[in-house]
Amino acid sequence: MTCTRCKRESERFRSGLCIRCTLTDDLTAVLKPNDDFRLRRLISLLTVTGRPESIYTYMRRGTKARELLEAIGDRTLPLTHEAFDALPRSTAAEHLRALLVHHRMMPGRGNENLTRFEHWLATRISNLPDDGTSQLIERYAAWHHLKRIRDKATDPAVNLETVTHAAKQDITEAGKLLIWLRDSHGIAIGEN
Repeated sequence: MTCTRCKRESERFRSGLCIRCTLTDDLTAVLKPNDDFRLRRLISLLTVTGRPESIYTYMRRGTKARELLEAIGDRTLPLTHEAFDALPRSTAAEHLRALLVHHRMMPGRGNENLTRFEHWLATRISNLPDDGTSQLIERYAAWHHLKRIRDKATDPAVNLETVTHAAKQDITEAGKLLIWLRDSHGIAIGEN
């Protein structure tokens, strides 16, 4: 019941090592920290947690978290918001981003819900037809939703996730309506 490396009294998890020593080895193999102080710190943070078994499960092979950690270790996923924004949205990516920001391995960027909404809005508008539809939806979103969401983002009592979700639905449906009017009835609202 004693780890052969750290000599702590703990259940042996693998090859005579406790879960913390095993986790340290696994994270070091995946993240390949070398001289990167941030990655060494990340390994330390993940191994000192109250429930290291949870981290072990979180990073097992085949999980999204493991893929993210491997991408960081391979240096194909830089520790930047731009790199994380380019990923498909996932709980694992957002959790890892929050951990990195909280522990100052990535800079903060204000209200994350607001930032994600602004990113979603830019993507949504760029995917709309360039026949006046995208310009009209952009004006509608900025005038009706974005200003209101930015105002609400300053109030910590407001659940901004709910507010942005409702705004996304409104904007998406407004875009669908304009496309339907154009395709089904030949009405091109917003064309000059």
